[in-house]
Amino acid sequence: MPASHPDTNSTSPRLRWFAQLCEWLFLAWIATLPVMQVFQLRVAHRYTVQIADFLFVGVVVFSLLAIGCGARQWISVSWHWPLLAYSGALMASTLASGHLHQNILKLVGDLYLVSAAALTVHYVTSIEGLRRTTIAWLAGTTVTAAASVAGVAAFYEGATSPAKNPFLFQFGGLPPGHYPRIRALFLNANMMCGFAIISTALVVAMRQAGWIPKPIFLPLLTSTIAAAAFSLSPGLGGLFLLWAFWRSGVPEERNALRLRRTAGVLAAIAFLAVSTISPPPFRSLPAAILHLEPSGRLQTWAGAWHSFLRSPWFGIGLEGEAARVRYVPASGAIHVLTDAHNTWLSILAHQGVAGLMAFLWVVLHLALRFQRSMAPGDSMARFRTGLELAMICGFLFPAFTGSYENTRYVWAIMGLVAAAQNLSEGNESRVVIAG
Repeated sequence: MPASHPDTNSTSPRLRWFAQLCEWLFLAWIATLPVMQVFQLRVAHRYTVQIADFLFVGVVVFSLLAIGCGARQWISVSWHWPLLAYSGALMASTLASGHLHQNILKLVGDLYLVSAAALTVHYVTSIEGLRRTTIAWLAGTTVTAAASVAGVAAFYEGATSPAKNPFLFQFGGLPPGHYPRIRALFLNANMMCGFAIISTALVVAMRQAGWIPKPIFLPLLTSTIAAAAFSLSPGLGGLFLLWAFWRSGVPEERNALRLRRTAGVLAAIAFLAVSTISPPPFRSLPAAILHLEPSGRLQTWAGAWHSFLRSPWFGIGLEGEAARVRYVPASGAIHVLTDAHNTWLSILAHQGVAGLMAFLWVVLHLALRFQRSMAPGDSMARFRTGLELAMICGFLFPAFTGSYENTRYVWAIMGLVAAAQNLSEGNESRVVIAG
């Protein structure tokens, strides 16, 4: 049986109130993860601190106080070991770089993400807690969908540049033209795409679990899928993977199932393949097809690999440039690309083999526990499957075309997967009581 909510162990009404306040702060952090442009603070001219980060400071402080006074309990799970190993790899990379003062802020930011994943498991200790956290996530999804719709509408009303329309993103490697590329309130469109794909899976999973009504489900699902589509990101292949492997619980004819999965996988592969090619301007499309050039992504992958070879064990340091590629896209503007545009290569370049092995442990610890089958009518099992597919399609697939190891919502969704796995497997009883 699932463990009771941690605050039920507190007999004092004041302690129960304090425990609930801690959870509300955590839920506010979840809800504001996609709100990156409303309030920003620049630190060291490189880092953007958003509203969710300020809330997280409150979450940490109040959580420590709550554990210390006995208002909450700390949940100990086996996933904490790979999280600790990855934290150690981050510290080792920072020390081995020989530039501690240059890497220390980045180290603090990365440790924040790891601790956010651990705190997600700490707060999601019951099915009701899982439901509340997912509702908070969908609150942020609603804001993202609304911002995306507003961005498209403003574009066709004449606000066709990011300077006039904050919901738009630059074309990047895409051919310039009269079409909107949406980022909503994220810093870039690719990041928004992954979040929208995760949210699509969560919207469907919540509907199947009976946690949201149909009048809310259909508009939210449609607008979230549309938001992902308008990102025009190579990560969109994850949306096809989600369609291919979603299990509705309704019996499906074997050939139809095989056809759906084959089509979804081929579409995802096509998005990966296209991301390696530099698209030409629309006006020169017929002739340029015969003279295709490698994309900026493909060039940064090669650059990140060479960075890894320079320092294979602990990487070049968290602040080092994974690549340095001079790239001229179809727009004609010169871009200098320093990001690896691939999560695995980015970790290899910055943290070396030690970092990659630790991060793989973080991911594989969850992936090896992915649910392979579920009993008919088991809503919790179905919701857990939805979370696991969200992680696959909204993070693991886009990880091949983007560096998402430092993305806040990625660590939050992994924390939710870990929490759901522990809930459904009955491991939530492993509790360390503080105080």
